[in-house]
Amino acid sequence: MLEAKLAEIQSKAGKAEDKWEARVREYENRLRVAGEKIKTEKQGGKERALQLEGQVRWVFCFFFSLSSFPMNFPASSSMQLSRLDISHLPEPGAGCVRNANKQGA
Repeated sequence: MLEAKLAEIQSKAGKAEDKWEARVREYENRLRVAGEKIKTEKQGGKERALQLEGQVRWVFCFFFSLSSFPMNFPASSSMQLSRLDISHLPEPGAGCVRNANKQGA
């Protein structure tokens, strides 16, 4: 009788320990997944920040080059804004501020 009670208690203790181990594994897995998600989101944020920074630099470079563009043509001139030569500007996000500074603009 005593041996049966001891076996029953040991069995219950083993089951409880198995349940705790399963919980720990589940929490470790959730923590790993959350860490990967944070890492991915952080990397995406860095990429987005770089993209936006490139756009801001391009816009600054564009307007800087427009400010140095001679705008003293007569009002009757056929020159239109759409015909401005901006071929010297790099593509958006190409770091045009640094390029414009190197060109002496």
